[in-house]
Amino acid sequence: MTGVRMDCNGQALFRGEYLRKDGRYEYRYVDRYGKTKWIYANRLSELRGEEAKILFLEHLEVKKMFVDKTLDNQFEIWKMSKVNLKEQTREGYEYLYNAYIRGKLGKRYLDEITTFDIKCHYSALVVDKRVSCETIGKVQNVLFQIFRSAKEAGFILSNPAEQAARDFERDHSKHSSNRKGIFKEEADLLLDFVKKSEAYNHWYPLIYFFINTGMRISEMAGLRWQDINYKNRELSVDHAIIYCNRTHNKKARLKAAPPKTAAGYRKIPLKKKAFTLLEQEKEYQSSENIVCKSVVDGYTDFVFLTREGTPITQAPINRALERIVQAFNDSDIHNKQGKIVILPKLTTHSFRHTFANILCEENVNLKVMQMLLGQSDISTTLDIYTRVNEEFVRREFSSKWR
Repeated sequence: MTGVRMDCNGQALFRGEYLRKDGRYEYRYVDRYGKTKWIYANRLSELRGEEAKILFLEHLEVKKMFVDKTLDNQFEIWKMSKVNLKEQTREGYEYLYNAYIRGKLGKRYLDEITTFDIKCHYSALVVDKRVSCETIGKVQNVLFQIFRSAKEAGFILSNPAEQAARDFERDHSKHSSNRKGIFKEEADLLLDFVKKSEAYNHWYPLIYFFINTGMRISEMAGLRWQDINYKNRELSVDHAIIYCNRTHNKKARLKAAPPKTAAGYRKIPLKKKAFTLLEQEKEYQSSENIVCKSVVDGYTDFVFLTREGTPITQAPINRALERIVQAFNDSDIHNKQGKIVILPKLTTHSFRHTFANILCEENVNLKVMQMLLGQSDISTTLDIYTRVNEEFVRREFSSKWR
């Protein structure tokens, strides 16, 4: 066989094995410290027995070195390796880990955790803690990266979180929250419903701004009156207000940050109606004695406020949206085709997708879409454009060709 070395008895010699001139067999190898070593034997079978012992002892030594490598330990190592992370992203990872991983799973050794263990952990979060599938996805992202770093370091042979993600997404996709947003007709019906509702009409200006600007929740929280240009009918986005969840060593707090990406610095045009709603928001806050009481890293005078006079945050708004959507769906509202409209679960992020859907429906140029959404990668905008247009074609066809 070409390339195979043989001894004088016709036996194949493996890498590192040699037949010496004195008739003995030699195995030459490099240990994990980079030092070259040799072992000798009179017969090839004896040599290979010694080789097996070396491999076994080397394996035990490695296990001994990393015997304390729990998931908690590896999380700290992984976190330190992410030197270029923005502070708010790092704190987001810490919150997810401390809230949903640290503890029972975090105390286990890396090489003992299986894909089945992770899937069971996700199921327990959903059943016991009523954690949303969207949050599970975020937890999965953190776990995947931690195990990947452990695999790259040689602590484990495979990443158990890799398959867990696929299985969970398949099993729970029908229950996942709506990340595609809604289309213009549904958005108009929702806004009309909120506007006419005595219980929810104070949410109308905020929901209108989410749907018609595509701003992220952090950008909307940071919007100040001075960021609105009445003359040019536009608003400027050059900062965000981040809500940092409580971690094991820090209290929950608000902090100022730059936009998520460099493309996040942008100007968004406003319709004439937006300025009427801004005046409505002022009147509402005045009638409820709501005054901005917060100064966040030098930023103040925010447009949208809580009843306590602090910048808005995601969780309370999403809870309000859940109630609004439920009330909408209970009202038997019909579309132009006479069909009852049932809205999916909506979040502040769903409205960002809704804005993108509306831009696609109105055939806005791709580069303009990218600029308005503050996306740094045109492929992300193109993916949205392609998906929305496919869905829009199906909707138009089904409504006109029956």
